[in-house]
Amino acid sequence: MTTARRKWISRSAVATFAVVLVATGLRFQPIEPSVQRSRLDAVTVGMTRSQVWETVGVPPGTYPEDLAYFERVGIRCGDDRWTSAAGTLHVFYDPDGRVSAALVYETHVIREDRSWW
Repeated sequence: MTTARRKWISRSAVATFAVVLVATGLRFQPIEPSVQRSRLDAVTVGMTRSQVWETVGVPPGTYPEDLAYFERVGIRCGDDRWTSAAGTLHVFYDPDGRVSAALVYETHVIREDRSWW
């Protein structure tokens, strides 16, 4: 086998290996947690904070983290807040640590389709 052929085979093998690594890495990217509207609606008065977190499935926050949305003016924030494209949940707790009020409303998303970036 000639030296040129060996170089070509080794370069091809390295290129193939690199493509496989990239493809595998893209396939196993961490999945960003999501919040479904049905889970937000399932929060009821009388639940404890741990029950609320378990029902929603993720800690309070914005999902996805880079979600662009309009804040509603005049809504009190509550003790815990979840915001997603599916909706926004504000939870208020009484002194005993139980839900005294849970407000779910539509999130006004500015840009949900992120296919261009």
